[in-house]
Amino acid sequence: MSLFLLGAGLNVDVGRCETPYGMEYAVLQGESKRWPTAWRRSRKIAQDLYGTLGSGFSEDVYDRAMQVGLRLAGISYEGQKVVELKYKDYYVGEGYPDLVVRFGREKIVVELKAISSELGASEEQQLRNYMKILRIDRGLLINFQHLGKKQGKTRLEMRDHDLTG
Repeated sequence: MSLFLLGAGLNVDVGRCETPYGMEYAVLQGESKRWPTAWRRSRKIAQDLYGTLGSGFSEDVYDRAMQVGLRLAGISYEGQKVVELKYKDYYVGEGYPDLVVRFGREKIVVELKAISSELGASEEQQLRNYMKILRIDRGLLINFQHLGKKQGKTRLEMRDHDLTG
């Protein structure tokens, strides 16, 4: 079976795997191998928690749930890492990327959202800014979409960012 991942632009083969919770989820294979393990595992945790919690909660709830999923998977991370923002070497404020996920020597920045609309340019720019400041080449932007004014379906939206190419 093949699956087109939203935002990733990748066609991948899908297998099935059991989670520690006894639930099944898709295992990414094929072209996704160019992305680090931290990225693949973070995506799987987001899919699992969205399948369990669904939509309608605040960003804080999804942030805490992602941290629980990362801990249960034995993946190292920093939550709400304080990042100094400078202009011409002068401190002008702070930024707080949601998660910096580490798996071995790999690192990715994960930025979480819980908004009713689709992800836009401002959310993508926020992630790219954190990636540049932290000197981390890869990032993952996740939206646990809420119902908007138009009561329709919600979805888990994920966008991958790579500063190397």
